Amino acid sequence: FGEDDDEVPPGNPKPQLPIGAIPSSYNYQQHSVSDYLRQSYGLSMDFNSPNDYNKLVLSLLSGLPNEVDFAINVCTLLSNESKHVMQLEKDPKIITLLLANAG
Repeated sequence: FGEDDDEVPPGNPKPQLPIGAIPSSYNYQQHSVSDYLRQSYGLSMDFNSPNDYNKLVLSLLSGLPNEVDFAINVCTLLSNESKHVMQLEKDPKIITLLLANAG
C-alpha cells in the first residue's frame, strides 16, 4: 500500500542518518580527483598553493567583518617597522582592497 518495509534484508544494513537526513561526518573524498581522471578529462594538473598574501586578499574580499578586521590587523602589524615587512609586490591587490574597505 505504498509503505516502506521496516525490515531490512540480512547483510544489507540500512544506513543510520541523523534527524533531517544529514550525515554526521563530511565526505572529503568526494572532492579528490585522481591524476588519471584529471588527464582524461583535460583538467589542469597545476595546483595553486596560496601564499599568506593571497589569504589576506581572500579575507578582504569575503566581506565578513571578522575576516576583514583580521586582514586589516595583519596588514597594520606588517606595515610597522619590524623584522617582518609588508611585501606588496607579492599581491598588489591588497592596496586596492584596503582602500575599498576604507571607503
